[in-house]
Amino acid sequence: MNKFRCFLLTIVLIMLPTTTYADCQSDFEKNEPDFKVTYEYNADTDDFTIILPVPNVNNYGFIFYHSIDSSNAAENNGKQAIIIKGYKKDTYTYGIKANTGACKDTVVKQETIKLEKTNPYVNDPLCKGNEEFILCQKDYNYAAEINREAFESRLKAYIESKDDKDTQNKDATKDNKDSQKTNDDNNKDSFIIRIINYISENIVNTIAIAIFIISLMVTIVLKIKSEIRSRRLE
Repeated sequence: MNKFRCFLLTIVLIMLPTTTYADCQSDFEKNEPDFKVTYEYNADTDDFTIILPVPNVNNYGFIFYHSIDSSNAAENNGKQAIIIKGYKKDTYTYGIKANTGACKDTVVKQETIKLEKTNPYVNDPLCKGNEEFILCQKDYNYAAEINREAFESRLKAYIESKDDKDTQNKDATKDNKDSQKTNDDNNKDSFIIRIINYISENIVNTIAIAIFIISLMVTIVLKIKSEIRSRRLE
């Protein structure tokens, strides 16, 4: 009997941490959306600012896994967040633990987020109307390595080349229209000239054909009149 009690007690002790963790995890999941970690890329200093929201500091707290965190962490009361500035790595690992009750010091979440450099010029006013330019595209990851002066210079050169291309296209379209009109006029003139030349070179044949056609038409007319008279006499 004592052995059986010892066995049950052992099972309970083994299961207790798992059960407690499951309850703590379930409680945290209700509040998890409020603990969404975000970051911002700083093009001027080529580093990241990580923002860890702390909506309820009494119940939950962040765990810092890097020594840089403790020196750079600064609580921002206005935003109720911990702001970590000047972070240089491309990944950041953090944890969240419970601070109260049976869940105290229980890690309820651990995550590593990938930090990506974004194009700092994508929303620049100079990119409006020039979104197709490579330095204005969101997915161009190397824009962060280009300083402001170089960005403006390259964009200016692109706009000028685009304007020149548009002007050339308009001129080419106008030239094509003018050329087409000239070709049409030339074709008409050429056709008339060919007719005149043919008549000049074949004047005898032309007159003969004209006399034949006129005679044929007169004959047909007289024939029709004759037929009409014959029918009236019958």
